[in-house]
Amino acid sequence: SLYESKYQAQDGVWRNTRFNANHAMTFTAGKEWKLRKSSSERTLGANIRLIWTGGMRETPIDVERSMEEGWTVRDDSRAFEVQNPDYLRADVRFSMRTNKLRSTRTLALDLQNATNRKNLFGSYFDPNSGAVETAYQLPLLPVLSYKVEF
Repeated sequence: SLYESKYQAQDGVWRNTRFNANHAMTFTAGKEWKLRKSSSERTLGANIRLIWTGGMRETPIDVERSMEEGWTVRDDSRAFEVQNPDYLRADVRFSMRTNKLRSTRTLALDLQNATNRKNLFGSYFDPNSGAVETAYQLPLLPVLSYKVEF
């Protein structure tokens, strides 16, 4: 998707919204392999999902006022002027599903942010260091799950 997300304030000026990333793309693919046994049917699965979007927007931090106040103060006259770097994430899933007569069981391992990419969350003023710091989103997150359906 290619898009723009803007708003018009009371001063008549059109500005970007926080969500004006300008583009978004998702790619999903998967493959399953069937394994048969006499009493049940097993399926091995592998899936991948890629997400690529433009970075979210931020209002610049007014460092001088932040130092005076002791917390993050943003320059609202420049609302959402700064665009963060693009967001890129790859998720991978491996699963084994067992189908029986009256139930299905799935054991899965999801690797969210499988490449451990440091996607920018945003910036803030740290009063202890007196500097603008960067916050990042979650790193690699493995999720092991077991599901029973009947």
